Amino acid sequence: MNVFEVATLYKGYVDENDPSWHSDVIPTYLKLGYADFRKFVNTINPWVYGTSIDIDVNGYSYDLANAAITILGKSPTNTKLSRLLQVWTTQNNLLGSPLEASLGPREQYTNNCTYRLENTVLHFSSSVTKRLRLFYIPQSTVNWSLLGSLDDEYIDDLDEHHELIAIYAAMRYGARDEGMPLILDLKGRKEQELNDHMFHFHGEAGNVIRSVADSF
Repeated sequence: MNVFEVATLYKGYVDENDPSWHSDVIPTYLKLGYADFRKFVNTINPWVYGTSIDIDVNGYSYDLANAAITILGKSPTNTKLSRLLQVWTTQNNLLGSPLEASLGPREQYTNNCTYRLENTVLHFSSSVTKRLRLFYIPQSTVNWSLLGSLDDEYIDDLDEHHELIAIYAAMRYGARDEGMPLILDLKGRKEQELNDHMFHFHGEAGNVIRSVADSF
């Protein structure tokens, strides 16, 4: 599905007698619905939306908002970071070894080759003079304002499950109503369908979620 098709489904679920009064906020509800969709996908397999960048580090830290290559801050050079997954050394475009994630300064400086992300800065337990590859989940770049049938705004490759986006958006809109039993029932069934799809598409690994600290 594209944005137009999801928006059409959303309008059908909301079934507003006078849809004109909230037409201006439809993109906001769809954006929130897609955020919920991505969060659900990431609980099943965080690598579905995963991407990577290489950064050249020289020292004990690297500011992801103020450096040659950025994924945080007001105007990042690459797609903005939503969640950091892994950090690896790399040489000649080949992966070397992973750095362990630490939860805080005390843990970081009792181990070797660790990193932690504090605000926009990656801190390392020892001086790093290498190229690192960051694997991360980027923020969405879908333009939910492109609601026209000819806009054909792409969402992602989980097309057969995009109905969930409309369901999540309708739930956001209908939060003031008590129950919404039909939508809630449909949500549960569609989430199970997506979960089943992810399990079979990505194998058992797609159903096993490990914390960042455990993923090395």
